[in-house]
Amino acid sequence: MNNLISSLQIAKRALSTQRLGLSIAGHNISNVNTPNYARQQALVEPGVGGAGMAGVEITYIRRIQDRVIDERLRLNTQELAKWQTLSDRLSQIETFFSDLAGTGLSGALSDFWNSWQDLTVSPESESSRLVAVQRGVVLASRLQDMNAGMEESHADLDAEINRKITETNEITTRIGKLNQEIVSIELSGNQANDQRTLRDYQLAQLSELINFRTTERNDGSTQVFVDSLSLVEGKRVTKLVAELTPNTEGESTSTASTRILASNNEVAISEGTLAG
Repeated sequence: MNNLISSLQIAKRALSTQRLGLSIAGHNISNVNTPNYARQQALVEPGVGGAGMAGVEITYIRRIQDRVIDERLRLNTQELAKWQTLSDRLSQIETFFSDLAGTGLSGALSDFWNSWQDLTVSPESESSRLVAVQRGVVLASRLQDMNAGMEESHADLDAEINRKITETNEITTRIGKLNQEIVSIELSGNQANDQRTLRDYQLAQLSELINFRTTERNDGSTQVFVDSLSLVEGKRVTKLVAELTPNTEGESTSTASTRILASNNEVAISEGTLAG
């Protein structure tokens, strides 16, 4: 009778184990298109039943993840985002110097110098003088248009920097909250695999904006460093701010530079969209 009961308990445990395994498999399938999802795998080990009879049980659910590859991917993403942003902005500035159909700066300069050449041949010619004046006016107008475009582009860049800093702060705040959830869940003896996946996704998003490195602490939380600054430590988050600094006193804001600060200290952003 005891052997029968033990056998039934072992069978029940085996069915529960297989049901949990199917649940994990279903979870993986349902997240096949989830960005940065780390597949989960159940580790099955022999369990001990009554009268020394063995059953099976899931002792741990691990995430299939290569930390070296993840770190390399983040570094490459940071570098790509920087150069992509720089390329996009330089392409925008390039349009100000475009000379399609002779309507750009090069054509205006050529016409202006040609008019002076004509004027040296016949300085007494009234028409040559008028042409030189008119082409000078056209050249000045082109230069003013270029300057206005450059100032507008500079203002757009300042606004974009502020938007990206806001986005960065939102992401680091979410990382801090996920750190808190992970620590709480794992202290209770459970596994926070889904929360860790969400945190990895946030780190991937952050790598498009700034350069950083991470360290996982013993409690399961991830510490995020930018330069020498601890941007995220547990649930504590240090916010970034942008500060516009004129290069010389009295000059327009178009000649100003933007510094990124945290706790009143300048932060060296060398990669990511913000660096670009």
